[in-house]
Amino acid sequence: MNSKAIYWIALGAFALGLHSEYQRGNFPPLQRVADRAEATLCRLASRAEQTLAMARVLSRSPQPEIRVNEDWMAGQQVETDRVMAEQQSRLNREFALRQAELNRAMALRQADLARAQARLDRMQIVLERARLIREHALERAHFDLANAPRRRTSVLCPGTNLSIKVPVDLPEIDVDVPEVEVGDSF
Repeated sequence: MNSKAIYWIALGAFALGLHSEYQRGNFPPLQRVADRAEATLCRLASRAEQTLAMARVLSRSPQPEIRVNEDWMAGQQVETDRVMAEQQSRLNREFALRQAELNRAMALRQADLARAQARLDRMQIVLERARLIREHALERAHFDLANAPRRRTSVLCPGTNLSIKVPVDLPEIDVDVPEVEVGDSF
């Protein structure tokens, strides 16, 4: 085999490969050019038919009628339908992909909201527990000594464990208890 034969065989294989890739839709710019060329050709053919019809009317001479090849038109319609179906399929796949991404993002947002709500609920529990501890401490610190004998009594402070001598003749003693700070335990 000489080099010309190898060149033509390689060129033919390359052309077949390009044609195959073009038919699969891997060259969108070329397909757009081909679609535009086809649309332009269709417009030119339509205008030519209109011009011919107008010439027939003006010349008033009987002309043989031009017939459109019905098989060719049906083939063009089938090809158009196929291309439209492919485009719709691509759009549907893209829409499904975007919808799945949106659903995943919404699920993540919902999980974040659920975690935040759980954390808020835990904080409310901690605050309620701190309130109950404070009320309990205030109740323990309130002493009613109205019925005690008239003498000095030692009182043990529950918070500091210090003994305090208190005269018993006071009807009631209120002790200020400092607020209890409860730290974040989670």
